[in-house]
Formats: sequence, C-alpha cells, structure tokens
Amino acid sequence: MKKIVVYCDDTGQLHEQSAVCPYLKGIVAWNHSGKTRDCPCHGSRFDKSGKLVNGSAISNLSLIEDTPAH
Repeated sequence: MKKIVVYCDDTGQLHEQSAVCPYLKGIVAWNHSGKTRDCPCHGSRFDKSGKLVNGSAISNLSLIEDTPAH
C-alpha cells in the first residue's frame, strides 16, 4: 500500500505525492500552524507542493501523478 498526500494548486488541479520522506522514510503529517508537511523522524519540512523547506532530507517529496480536477 502506498502512502500519499494530495493537494490542490491555485488553478484547482490536484497533485499526488508520496507521503514518505526521502531521508529516513518517515510518513509526513500536515502541520496546520506551519502549513507544511513534517517528517517525525528528523524534522524535515515540505511545503504543500512537496518542495523541501528545511531539514535533513535532500530532495522533495516524489510526485506520483497529476489528477484532473472533478
């Protein structure tokens, strides 16, 4: 089973990414106050589009596919 996160961009397009941090494979969780996806293992943080903000990870969350809006 794949762990994924989904977000809607400003144009209404849905995007799916892996919810697995590329550093130590922790499952990221949404941080409402920081508006980031945070890894519980070593604190890597990703913005809503999956781009690395800071932390031990050296890459973004992996894009799975683009899903058309319904």
